[in-house]
Amino acid sequence: MPEIVRVKVKSLLIIAVYSTMILGLPLVLGFGARLGNREARGRGTDLLIATILLVFVLATLKSIADVTQVAQLGRYYLPVFALMLPPAVAGVLDWLDRLRIDRRILPWLAATYCAIVWADPSWAYDATWFVKPYQLHWPALRQAGEWAQAHPEQVPAQARIMTWFPWELRVTSDRATVLMPRNYRLRRIEEVIRQYQITHILWGSFEPPPYFEINPESWSGELEQLRTALGLNESRELFRSSRDTFFPVRLYRLR
Repeated sequence: MPEIVRVKVKSLLIIAVYSTMILGLPLVLGFGARLGNREARGRGTDLLIATILLVFVLATLKSIADVTQVAQLGRYYLPVFALMLPPAVAGVLDWLDRLRIDRRILPWLAATYCAIVWADPSWAYDATWFVKPYQLHWPALRQAGEWAQAHPEQVPAQARIMTWFPWELRVTSDRATVLMPRNYRLRRIEEVIRQYQITHILWGSFEPPPYFEINPESWSGELEQLRTALGLNESRELFRSSRDTFFPVRLYRLR
């Protein structure tokens, strides 16, 4: 297979996965069901939205340089996804009506679905969420967040904490959080510290960066070198999670 054809096929698969990931598999199936139902009200609008999506996809495939560019173009698809959402929901409702499911449970189904997708968007397109150890990170993050709330003199309400799990820590600490750069580069971390005026760093509960080769034997040493370069020493340490947590964390003060 020629290289250009291989690139376009891979790009098309990535677009399909991203679309399913953002909307979720049930909504994608609901949108497809609406397109296949010739008696559905507003089907003309659904076909127009599908045509717009097709134009986006063809424009991406026409001039794509390599598959890494597809992820960068993903944000331009968001307006199309917003247009797809209402007919997709209508398709799901039609499907539930055919199954004769009581609509009174719909709010609970919607809340459950949103919670699962929020926990890990990959659940929307595969089943890896059920085997990922996210729940193992939670105990240490909860301890750190509860400690921060209990010690406002050390972590004031206006504090900004850089962490690997900003959403979870924001919930447990009731403090503003910022995502730590995923590449573990000292220069980039320092740029984010200055840009967002970071006051604290929650160190630990890390995962290997997804796009870099990591040597497990040397990774812990590299992390220690990075922590030292950032000046995160014992004099700045405010809190350390208990030893029985699977992914321990330490909270440091920057300023």
